[in-house]
Amino acid sequence: MRQGVLLIAVVLALAVGTMSNAFANSRQQYREAIRSMPLLERPNRFGHIYGNTVRRIYHRRYGSLPGQQTTVPENGSHLVLPTPTPVQ
Repeated sequence: MRQGVLLIAVVLALAVGTMSNAFANSRQQYREAIRSMPLLERPNRFGHIYGNTVRRIYHRRYGSLPGQQTTVPENGSHLVLPTPTPVQ
């Protein structure tokens, strides 16, 4: 009985170790992909105060980024926004 429980514990520990390594690799790839994106195109993330604030200010002033599809209200009323200047 004890050997069976010990065997199950060892197998679970190995499985969890393998899964956490795969998760760490995918998380690293996700971070690298986000860092390679321009600041305004990155997703909002918890704790990233500077980047989130820059994106919010840009979207309030100019709307969505050029090339991004926006939804038009069903009644057809929408605001015409000025064309934004490129921000680096």
